[in-house]
Amino acid sequence: MFSPLYRSTKLRSAMSIPGRTRNALLCLSVPLAIVLTVVGGVAARAATGPIAILGVASETRTLLPHLTHRKNVVVLHVPYVTGVLNGVPVVVARSGVGKVNAAMTATILIGHFHPACIIFSGSAGALNPNLQPGDVVIGAKTAEHDFGTLYSTGMSHEPTDGIAERKQNPMYFPANPRLLKAAELAASRMHEEPIDVGSGPHTPRVVVGTIVTGDVFVADQNTNDALRKYFHADAVEMEGAAVAQVCWEQNVPFLAIRSISDNANRQTPTMFDKFYKLAARNSARLVMAIVQIYSTKPASY
Repeated sequence: MFSPLYRSTKLRSAMSIPGRTRNALLCLSVPLAIVLTVVGGVAARAATGPIAILGVASETRTLLPHLTHRKNVVVLHVPYVTGVLNGVPVVVARSGVGKVNAAMTATILIGHFHPACIIFSGSAGALNPNLQPGDVVIGAKTAEHDFGTLYSTGMSHEPTDGIAERKQNPMYFPANPRLLKAAELAASRMHEEPIDVGSGPHTPRVVVGTIVTGDVFVADQNTNDALRKYFHADAVEMEGAAVAQVCWEQNVPFLAIRSISDNANRQTPTMFDKFYKLAARNSARLVMAIVQIYSTKPASY
């Protein structure tokens, strides 16, 4: 069984970044059929389409057998699968590895399918030393750790520039509040058996925390420590914040779910090979539960 859900005490807002103050406007949650979220002063379009689920590879393969009325759809050379997941219309896609692939997949998906929301499911390396393989991080916020200015003295991390409004994006992209609430409820209902992580049995836990994204596969303890210290992050991966940025710009509710496959240090290659499928399975199971809850009326949860 998952141990009790707990929130990371290290969650910080963008205002905690030294020398920078960023006003990150949270998306307001309203009924699914009339999503009128205000972001940056612009009302979001109504989104009544399917719930979209993105994953790198194994995460989507885990979900597909559960879909009924499956249909393969190729849009601008990118394959998508539409169907019904436990009574809920969904569109599922493999994003591929890295920020460009993920952003392209999400952008085409939004333009063609007009999803009600996007959930990214995948594996990640642990930055929080208390996390073990199989644990799951619900991303309360995401950030790009490799965007900024590189000086001889080190990296100056900066927020990205927006396109739609020509305004600077927040340093941290916040999860949609309604999706986040659905994820917390789904996590509280999940059950999982203890697994052997090498140091003895471990019962997977769920954490609400911060996820950082970059176009590098982190397998170095010094980098791990630096990302943990600067961003107060719990997990690192290669796609989430890119999709979060697209969703922020297009006013689409977004949430990242990441299951830990490794410790983002020199042991990562071995650990990743051993625990990746487990991490993908745990992440996908939580996503399926979130879809079920999110598709109901907000007042019911």
